[in-house]
Amino acid sequence: ILRPALAIDTVPMELQVSYSNKDITNQNVTVSITSNEEMLPLDGWLLSEDKKQATKTYTENATEVLEVSDYAGNETEATIDIKNIDKIAPEVEIEYSTLEKTHNPVTVTIKANEEIKDIDGWTRVDAENLKKDYSENTDGKITITIEDLAGNKTQKEYEITNIEDEVTIESQKYVIDNRIITMVDPNTSVIEFYDNITTNSTDKKVLNKDVELAEQDLVTTNSTLLLDGEFRYTIIVKGDLNGDGKVTISDLAMVQRIILKPETELSETYFAAGDLDNNEKMTISDLARIQRYILTKSF
Repeated sequence: ILRPALAIDTVPMELQVSYSNKDITNQNVTVSITSNEEMLPLDGWLLSEDKKQATKTYTENATEVLEVSDYAGNETEATIDIKNIDKIAPEVEIEYSTLEKTHNPVTVTIKANEEIKDIDGWTRVDAENLKKDYSENTDGKITITIEDLAGNKTQKEYEITNIEDEVTIESQKYVIDNRIITMVDPNTSVIEFYDNITTNSTDKKVLNKDVELAEQDLVTTNSTLLLDGEFRYTIIVKGDLNGDGKVTISDLAMVQRIILKPETELSETYFAAGDLDNNEKMTISDLARIQRYILTKSF
């Protein structure tokens, strides 16, 4: 009696692994294992009616190797590799170019711990950083949404309150032009000098060789008015050629020396102090006016 031969299957299955999404995402990813023949059930996986496809939804990244068996007991490995799930919102810090009072623009920088998407109106520094320049204070706090490539969002607030109006300085007594202050009388103290200027600066100092003068000290030729720590104005005291804030025989002698020897070296600032008639020359007229001041305290 002839009996039918039993079919023997020793050929492993051909498997294909596919993913519902391979881009960076903050959603779950469904993995499908498709076979060219029926497969045995896999723990935790949903098997299709024809037993040729198994699916599983992953809520987080995972890497694993599965042993998939057909009904003949042949095993085939299926490698699952998910690295594109990101459900964590970016960590973000807001930084300012300065928190000090300033007349210059302030740069706000968004610093994240991962790559973030572009934000309208902001300039990209690199993958993780964006910046924006402000030339005036914000109208209260601004809330901004920072989104990573997976779509996770973080909200941050920022506010700019330290930009001040451009420094202004005026005087009814002195001439102020091109950062130079002239027509300052000899023997003018710092406090008297302050009384004769009007400025919106919140921080003013008079410096002599970068050393701050006290209120009772005399303002001198070539001293500096420093406003808000960044705006410098050179001060010229009438007739003060040696930089002591006074007009004395020493200044008279210096003018006389320059008249007799025009090649005598003298800085532009000190020369301007002696050029009392503003004709860009040192003449007998200037000498006479300084002499008059020594005698009468009036030019």
